[in-house]
Order: sequence, then structure tokens, then C-alpha cells
Amino acid sequence: MASLSAISGASRLTDAGIAKVSSGLLPAGTLLLSSRAPVGYLAIAAMPVAINQGFIALKCNERASNYFMLNWCQTNMAEIESRATGTTFAEISKQNFRPISVVLPPKAGNYADVQAIKGKLLYRRQPRAGSGDEKNAIVYFDLAEREEKTVLDDADTFEATADGKKMLRR
Repeated sequence: MASLSAISGASRLTDAGIAKVSSGLLPAGTLLLSSRAPVGYLAIAAMPVAINQGFIALKCNERASNYFMLNWCQTNMAEIESRATGTTFAEISKQNFRPISVVLPPKAGNYADVQAIKGKLLYRRQPRAGSGDEKNAIVYFDLAEREEKTVLDDADTFEATADGKKMLRR
């Protein structure tokens, strides 16, 4: 694909055709990855599209924009291709694609005292300059659950024990 935008095909979609396609109608901005013959062509849909089994569609959002994910796919193409199987031609299934980890940038903020403990990142979220907030929450990000939880609403500093099971705070 010479262009990063897929723009052809809108006039060929019918309601009956869309009803038969498992992807349904995907929104403009969806990142498309060819999943076979060959694996790895990338395009960003410039309009709503429906796809067949030859593509993996990545619906993007504010945390992982289509351009961020496009760059991620390009950077990790060797890993994506290494998970492809097949004797006649290489194909990466959704089952083999989904386990590939995507490391997202953290939400904008003022972080301090970042510490890694088993399966989690522990840190202090300081108030943004000019926000008027004065609390320094101690927070952890659970890597398995991919969610953030507040441990303590306000603390000046903290230190986790070596085994990560307890925390001292001030």
C-alpha cells in the first residue's frame, strides 16, 4: 500500500453485505493490518469500512491514537511477523496477535517515586502546577488488570519494602 489512508470502497458497501461481514462497519480512523499474504501492510481507514478475514482491525482511542498504533505496529513488525503461521502463506491470527503487549505512554501528569513491585507500578501522583490541588496520592498501576488504583489519598513520600508487600509513608 503506497498510502497510509484507505479511501476506496465506500460506494461498494451495501447493508446486506455489511450484515454478512463479522467486522460490521468499522469507523473512520480504524487502523488496518493485513493478516495474511503478506502480513504487515498498514492503512488508516479514511472512511467507515468493513473488512474480511485478511485484516486485523485496531479501533483506536485517545490513549492509543491510530498514528501511535501505526508507529507501534511498524516498530514491532518483526514480532508480529514471527507469530504468523502457515505453510502456503504466512498468516497471523487474532489469537496470536492479541497477546502482544502494547506499552502505552502514561496519562499526562506529574509522577514521583516510581517503584516496581511484583505485577505493579507504585508511584506518587503530584498535583499539576496551577491546579489548586494539594494532594499527593499514592497510586499503583496493576499490569495484569491494566488499571490504576489509589492506595492513599495524600502522602509526602513512601517506600515499599523489598518484598513489595508493605509500604512506609510519610
